[in-house]
Amino acid sequence: MRVLDRTNSELTSEIAALRVIASAVGDAEALAAELEARLAVVSQAEAERIQPQALLGMIERIVPADAKLTSIDWIGGELELQGRGTGPEDAAVIMEGLEASGCVSEVALRSVESGDFWITGRTVGPCSAPLPWGRDPFGTPLSQRPEAEVTAHPLVRWDVRDYAVTSIVPGETATLQDPDGGLHTIAVGSVVGVRRARADFITDDQVILAEEHVVDEETGKIESHIVTLRLAR
Repeated sequence: MRVLDRTNSELTSEIAALRVIASAVGDAEALAAELEARLAVVSQAEAERIQPQALLGMIERIVPADAKLTSIDWIGGELELQGRGTGPEDAAVIMEGLEASGCVSEVALRSVESGDFWITGRTVGPCSAPLPWGRDPFGTPLSQRPEAEVTAHPLVRWDVRDYAVTSIVPGETATLQDPDGGLHTIAVGSVVGVRRARADFITDDQVILAEEHVVDEETGKIESHIVTLRLAR
């Protein structure tokens, strides 16, 4: 009898221990499910997030040379572009660019008259287009500029050391001022200066660029030099 009592006691203890383990496993599974749900929400939010710099960079690339934007409105995912071009063809080019970007859907031409256009769309996902050094979409169309200005964008017109850093968003963007006083936003990967120095890092107080030089024309040997532009205080 004592043996049975002891066996029953041991079994009871083992059952109790197993119940604790089962409860812990259940709690762990519930926690894992909750974490997975949270991760799914975060992933979805990340997928729907669009950085303004990337969106503007994409728009800079698709505005035709003979067109300009007069306004960009982006509220609650609704994008509106208004501008002026030489004809409906410019509006069509912009619409094709928006659709091809992968981050704008429901692109529609609301109106076009005498070169003035109004285009709308809805942002739906992250823009993969990097922020380019291309021309300002609000700037004067290239066909209306002096020839010297057409051939060289202000960001690649002077030596990289002639540009001043006026503001920085660490790790994201920096604003450079050219010798004529113009302001330009760049990101990692943008090029600056006549030798097309590439911005590799944007820190709290400086922009670090790599500038390449051809040191041997016959062999094509290239050397890279580091150029540092510090934030103006």
